[in-house]
Amino acid sequence: FEQVRQIGKTLLASAGIIGLVAGIAAKPVFGNLIAGLQIALTQPIRLDDVVIVEGEWGRIEEIGSSYVVVRIWDERR
Repeated sequence: FEQVRQIGKTLLASAGIIGLVAGIAAKPVFGNLIAGLQIALTQPIRLDDVVIVEGEWGRIEEIGSSYVVVRIWDERR
């Protein structure tokens, strides 16, 4: 039983390390999804709103779950 116990400890330790790495790697993705959900629920901006981003003005063209598309004055997105 000692060998089985050792294998179990090794598997649990490996699973813990893999879970930690996966959690750290997924943090930005979940952060963006939560931010997108917050934008969708509170609606601080809507389609066709005029905004200024980094000194350039443009209109909100699309709102996704993790992004917002702004078409600026010279038709760039």
